[in-house]
Amino acid sequence: MRIICWNCQGIGGDLTVDDLLEQNRLHTTDIVVLLEMKDRSPRYAYLKWRIGLDYMHAVEPKGIGRRLCIFWKDYNQVLLVKYSDFFIEVGIHDDKVKKWRFFAVYASTDVGLASNGWLGVYPEAITQHEVLEGSDHAMLVLYTEDRMPFQRNRFMYDLWWSKEVGCMDIIKKSWERNFIGSRAFQVMEKLKQVRHGLRKWYRQRGRNSKGRIETLKKELRIAYKSKCFAGAEEGDKNTKFFHAQMVKRRRSNRIRGLEDDNAVWWEDLAKVKDMAGEYFVNLFTTSNPRWIQEVTEWVDPRDHWEMVGGEIILMVQVSGIQMHPAGEDQYLAMKLDMAKAYDRVEWSFLLAMIRKLGFCEECCKRIEACISIVTYSVLINGLPNGYIQQQRGLRQGNLMSPFLFLICAEGYPGGLPIFCQALVLEVQGVLEVLDCYADGSRQFINREKCSLFFGANCSKRQRKTIGQWTNIQDKDGFGKNLGLLADFGHSKRAVFEEVRKGMDARFNGWAEQYLS
Repeated sequence: MRIICWNCQGIGGDLTVDDLLEQNRLHTTDIVVLLEMKDRSPRYAYLKWRIGLDYMHAVEPKGIGRRLCIFWKDYNQVLLVKYSDFFIEVGIHDDKVKKWRFFAVYASTDVGLASNGWLGVYPEAITQHEVLEGSDHAMLVLYTEDRMPFQRNRFMYDLWWSKEVGCMDIIKKSWERNFIGSRAFQVMEKLKQVRHGLRKWYRQRGRNSKGRIETLKKELRIAYKSKCFAGAEEGDKNTKFFHAQMVKRRRSNRIRGLEDDNAVWWEDLAKVKDMAGEYFVNLFTTSNPRWIQEVTEWVDPRDHWEMVGGEIILMVQVSGIQMHPAGEDQYLAMKLDMAKAYDRVEWSFLLAMIRKLGFCEECCKRIEACISIVTYSVLINGLPNGYIQQQRGLRQGNLMSPFLFLICAEGYPGGLPIFCQALVLEVQGVLEVLDCYADGSRQFINREKCSLFFGANCSKRQRKTIGQWTNIQDKDGFGKNLGLLADFGHSKRAVFEEVRKGMDARFNGWAEQYLS
């Protein structure tokens, strides 16, 4: 929990309000207490809206001095106990203890006091003083929990640097350094040197120093009060909209905790980092697949069949199931879905498939170099953590990855249904072949997303028996593929109707958002 307490000596000035809004933004407070406000209650409601809190209570004694007000976010978190002309007492509820008392007292000194029992519950609590320009009193900021430790932000190149003097020299000097190793390793090390050189060069320029920022703030405040900025209170009409979008995105992307395999929720930052790193280490660690030769020996180059063969087979066989129910034969089609397909591609299987399809050895070595130099860091709330050396998988977003994955899919009819007779022995044989493919490529079947499509001659009992035995759902069609229905049928309007509804919902959602 984070609490601000400040003897602001009046809240009518623009500078005082700006200081309060800035500190509230920096600390993301839950409770704000203001002493000696010297304003009437309508001003308090406006201030409550500006700082983004939902509830408030004001003490208005006679005269203009000693006006007190408390603002808070959660209705059930704060209970007003007692108040007078010079103090406010509230009960605060949080996750650690049932309730504790908080006193905000009007006094000439800016200090915070706590009992030994309270410190025992919050051993990491800290109180810091924020000295603000133009105020005789320092703002007290209370953190009941330890603040998140500082972490260096990830490096991002600014396009404006190319126009600065010295930027090109830093890049040229760093790139001309020589390294021993493969070509890919040399490129990665040169990029690392460029990154370190630009970071050091940027720090030495002093553009991001705290003193420079404070100086600019003072200059802006002076300019804001001048006649040249008489209409500045109107502000940029788009600022509120973009700021609201930024805050919304930041809140939705923030990771507050993770749940482990035992359904235990963890919010400790160090534990969250370990869990995230361990997940991706296990995901990208090779499982040393077997039976690679058994899978690749059935792969042969085909002349132009890869262009036309898949659609021809699908058209003939699906039409046979749907349109020709006559006869005693019973057939079914299995639509397959791979689990974490890109992330589980084994490099040894991929290289074996490439060589089997006739690629030259030099091409195979270059592909191996491209896929084996990838390293990862896990972003936790925008900051990179850990170092993961990839041993398998294809990088999503890389232009070459889809083609490499299609080469792996040559080992089975990827993307196409598998057809067989609606018999348990037949289906068992198909699953054994898929298991063999999985042992060689580590591309496992995600049965929760697979589906069975039975012919018209199959009885309900037969459908239920095969569905329960395979643990695959029985559906009346192939469902969706890439967001569209796989069965076009006679009406294309029905296929694209959901796309139209989705676009309408998106456009209507834009209209409902906060616009300036």
